[in-house]
Amino acid sequence: MNTYQKAIDDIKNSLQEQTNQLVVERRSKKNLSKKDFAEILILCGNYILRKNGEMINFEIKENMKPVINELYLYTIGEKYSINSGFCVCGAPGVGKTVLMASFAMLLRKIGAISGYKQISARTFHKISDKDKYEKGVLFIEEFGKNVEIVKNYGTEEKPMIDLLMSRYETKEITFVDSNFNPQKLNEIYGNLLADRFNQMFTFIEVNGKSLR
Repeated sequence: MNTYQKAIDDIKNSLQEQTNQLVVERRSKKNLSKKDFAEILILCGNYILRKNGEMINFEIKENMKPVINELYLYTIGEKYSINSGFCVCGAPGVGKTVLMASFAMLLRKIGAISGYKQISARTFHKISDKDKYEKGVLFIEEFGKNVEIVKNYGTEEKPMIDLLMSRYETKEITFVDSNFNPQKLNEIYGNLLADRFNQMFTFIEVNGKSLR
């Protein structure tokens, strides 16, 4: 058995039991308390960390509390449209990727979304079946670090830009984390996409020092 498999299974079972109970007790997402939200988020974070081979615990640090509050308001539909997405920006190592992966998992567990796909902007250009990421909820890691132009049989393509434009047109839900602030992302992707970003995402910046 994998060294971490028992820990993964224990967390997965605990997560399933708690979410099942919440689904029964709280038929509306508006009734999801902030305490329940935080508890499930922590369970999801621990599950993801164990799956990645890390034995540290997922903790809600002070620098993350404002971000988590916004994610909670999004989840219960109190401040944001459930059809919009988030771009969480901050310095490398502050915990953005695990937080957003945990959040995506939480949304699926409570039934807010039916499922999601996950990609890295850095390696997306290497994926052969890129079309399958045009629909459905998508979580993009390392946003802004993509290879901008690739050649396909002599034709220049911009895989990440093409993907984002397609998802914008069909109003798909997209969550991203990035080491760059909104201004830098605007420089990377240009004015046209920058305008689209403001319609696709709510930008939230995470402060704090690297946890690595």
